[in-house]
Amino acid sequence: MSKQSNTDGISLLYWLEASIIILAILFCGLKASAEDLPESPMPTAAVKSLQRPIPALREGFYANSLNRKLAIADLGVRLGDAITTSVNMHDPCRCMHEEQLPKALASSTWGMVGYSLAVSAGVQAGSAYLWNHHHRKLARTAMILDIAFDGEADVHNLVVYARRSVPKPAVSHPPTIVFHPS
Repeated sequence: MSKQSNTDGISLLYWLEASIIILAILFCGLKASAEDLPESPMPTAAVKSLQRPIPALREGFYANSLNRKLAIADLGVRLGDAITTSVNMHDPCRCMHEEQLPKALASSTWGMVGYSLAVSAGVQAGSAYLWNHHHRKLARTAMILDIAFDGEADVHNLVVYARRSVPKPAVSHPPTIVFHPS
């Protein structure tokens, strides 16, 4: 095993650990944000106002805590996929190839990172558009589906890398018996 492939495996493990930590923090934050807040007491007397009611402020897409966490998770999964694809593409065995992206883009680490950042920004922009047009559940569903589908590709790349990294056991062949007529 060469020294470079060993360092690639170690750096891949660091990225894997970092993405697991980010996802754990994300889910802990989701649990904390889902807790109910105490109700405030209702006023005892109703006062009729002569002024026009103040219109409710629209909450922006990134003002919502869950949306920020989904955006960070999407970015993390996208970058994880870019890194694992790049590591698999630069493996000396050349047994992995990218089927959905052009080879010039997939063979460059910076090209994959740039592509992943652009796609993540596009998904976030589309979700923000849906959020601002009162399709909040659809906006979150789009983000969650993107995380799930790209996360599946990331896990696939890690499984391919792990299978290649495990040394294959030596195969013992049965003894060959040759009969010579005498």
